[in-house]
Amino acid sequence: KTKWWINTIDFNSNVFKLYEIGGKELISTPVISEIGIPLKSVETGDSQINYSPDSKTLVINNRYDIGVLLYDFDNKTGKLSNFRKKLYHNFKESAEGACFSPNGRFLYLTAGRHIFQMDMKATNPSDSVVYMGEVSLPDEFNWPIGVGHVILGPDCRIYVSPGTTTHFIHVIHKPDEKFPNCDFEIKAIDAP
Repeated sequence: KTKWWINTIDFNSNVFKLYEIGGKELISTPVISEIGIPLKSVETGDSQINYSPDSKTLVINNRYDIGVLLYDFDNKTGKLSNFRKKLYHNFKESAEGACFSPNGRFLYLTAGRHIFQMDMKATNPSDSVVYMGEVSLPDEFNWPIGVGHVILGPDCRIYVSPGTTTHFIHVIHKPDEKFPNCDFEIKAIDAP
């Protein structure tokens, strides 16, 4: 718990470089994994990259016709393996957020104005996708409020950015529960 892995992806390629930072040496030499499909810069520019709570899976949210990309991750060596992709929607909107629930069972994904829950314990996670709904409403200035990146907070709730420059934040209060019991609240926080 004194070191962290950070990653980069070479431009328009499938070459991942993972660096271990912290400890006695500030930055390690990169651990290189060439795996999966080549990722174009437009596919990773807005898409969120995240790790599962047990650090065994790396996830990248991608275009609607590619889906979410999953890689097994070895926390000791920094190597990626077992690439797979899962389609989860057919809305032709940009993929954005990807975040695991605290227990790692559910993966929350956002695309444009849409939010999804994928059961990672299902035999085929692609078949277990639940559409949680569309967030498409205006704020007081008629600016659209959608969904963007998602992040697990220290209180074990998942916070969903609005995807636009508005001040409202959405919250998944019980992310370890299957939808609708996960309690997704739109505009839960009115940020100052």
